[in-house]
Amino acid sequence: AVSAIRRPASSAVEGRRPFLPVPAEDLHEGDILRALGAHVTVVRVQRSVERVEVVEVELEDISSAMFGCSAANTDKEMFIEIYGKRAPVQRIQDVAEILQFSRYNDFQRLLLEGEELRSCREAQQQCGASADLSVHKLGPGKMFVGREVAARVVAALRQRGKPLKASQIVVSPQFKQKVLDVVLWHVRGARCLPDPEQLLLPSKIFVPEFLLKVRNTFINAELPSRADKSCTRSTTDARPGVGKNPRKRNGKGSV
Repeated sequence: AVSAIRRPASSAVEGRRPFLPVPAEDLHEGDILRALGAHVTVVRVQRSVERVEVVEVELEDISSAMFGCSAANTDKEMFIEIYGKRAPVQRIQDVAEILQFSRYNDFQRLLLEGEELRSCREAQQQCGASADLSVHKLGPGKMFVGREVAARVVAALRQRGKPLKASQIVVSPQFKQKVLDVVLWHVRGARCLPDPEQLLLPSKIFVPEFLLKVRNTFINAELPSRADKSCTRSTTDARPGVGKNPRKRNGKGSV
């Protein structure tokens, strides 16, 4: 893994975003790496398999890092910060993007009613997330992400602290190209603005359990009974006979 910032939205954002461990195989053009005394940008990614001699270094702390480079490079800017194989890496499932388009007319019908993205909308609905972010009070933007990260994306958007615009669509990597194809094909003159904002997803969130009941064609979400507030009251059920007047037997007073 290497220390990287994934394709920041702008140079101003770059200075505020932390470097995180990212698997080398997940790097893309535009990602920023931390080198010895400098930051370098990935301009091209080429994958290959080679047989080389290596030196194994064991780090006691899995979150520790070191700087390394190939034997052919001696420039200090080529020494990249790297982590061990057990480092808590940021996988591609931990990131979503906020795409912004120059034109967004007919997004409501195209994205929320069209057939091309129906399967994604239905998958999100199954886990309680809507493609229409206004349902979550997050602005008029749209969302198309994998169902396995939908709840985390909504949580990250809440942490972001500002509503999305009607021209913005949140996508996870597996749906990005599909959304681009749909918008650019159907919306005349639309283009996706460069440098989309990266959205880091929280590792864990609390999702309360709900009971869904259908009543008169309406779906009602109710908390399970164990989550209801409990109260304590005195009872004599556990001690038969207690609570009766000991001076009475069979409804008659004793002498």
